[in-house]
Amino acid sequence: MIRALTLVTILLTVTAAAQDDPVTKARRLLGEAETLRKDGKPEAAAMRLRRAAETGAEIADASTRRNVLTPIEKKLTKVDPLRKKEIAARSGASRGLIREAEHEIKRGWHTTAQRLLDAANRITPGSADEAIQQLAGGGPKALKSLHDRYFGEAAHPIGETGWTVSADALVAPPLQRRPVMIVSKPQLGSKCTIRAEVMLGEGPGKMALAFGVTDELQYHLLELRNDLGFSELRLYWWDGRSIHKLGNQLVTLTRKERANWLPIQIEVDGQSLRGTIGDEVEEVRGKTRVDTAGAFGIFVSGDSRNQDSVRARFVRVEEKK
Repeated sequence: MIRALTLVTILLTVTAAAQDDPVTKARRLLGEAETLRKDGKPEAAAMRLRRAAETGAEIADASTRRNVLTPIEKKLTKVDPLRKKEIAARSGASRGLIREAEHEIKRGWHTTAQRLLDAANRITPGSADEAIQQLAGGGPKALKSLHDRYFGEAAHPIGETGWTVSADALVAPPLQRRPVMIVSKPQLGSKCTIRAEVMLGEGPGKMALAFGVTDELQYHLLELRNDLGFSELRLYWWDGRSIHKLGNQLVTLTRKERANWLPIQIEVDGQSLRGTIGDEVEEVRGKTRVDTAGAFGIFVSGDSRNQDSVRARFVRVEEKK
């Protein structure tokens, strides 16, 4: 009986730990490290603190991440005297990658620059955030200009009108089991590239870039769908009465990628469509049989499992001749 109760306790502990969000888990590891330190086990405490720092780096919100990581780093520096040297080495490596990214930006190799900046952030979380914003379009002022230009007089053809348009993001109203949509006032031609970043959260949910939106409310969608254990990119055309699937592709996203701003892009070349996610390695392609000129924006399906407000921000809108 005692053995059975012990096994149940262990299973419950493991299950609870597995369900920890990054904030809770990081703080729990910090507490465990302090206990190990008091027990005269500095190396074990240092290892636990390192795990806490790695977990804290996964926190999406920058302010929360900073608040969680600061006491962890202070404790780790006291427990492990080599931590300062390690931080210096990591910072140096990140700065080197950021410098290389700046060179790539100057010669127009933006995809390569993005990968270098992402690598810098993996080494030292947050070190390349400013450079990434600049690459996306010159920082908050450029985002505000982009959002003002296209969404200053945005239309809301579907669902609630309570969208928030700011320099930082377009924020959808809560779904309440109904779809919502925001579209730009100016329209684009049938050859364009639209790049945005979306934040859906770690759990299941979906949202889409809408493009080729006509006055008759026909439109195309590049939809990202997150479910338990997998994600999917899908291309659709809505003809005003029924939906037509134009392509779909399973994609691999980590929990951290889901929780943070995630780049998504649609390239429209007449009737040929190419959607990409993240670093643009994974893609979905499709062909439509109708004109793709029109407005663009964000569409969130009412049957999304995430019914909370979702966020998106456009970082590049480019028309081609």
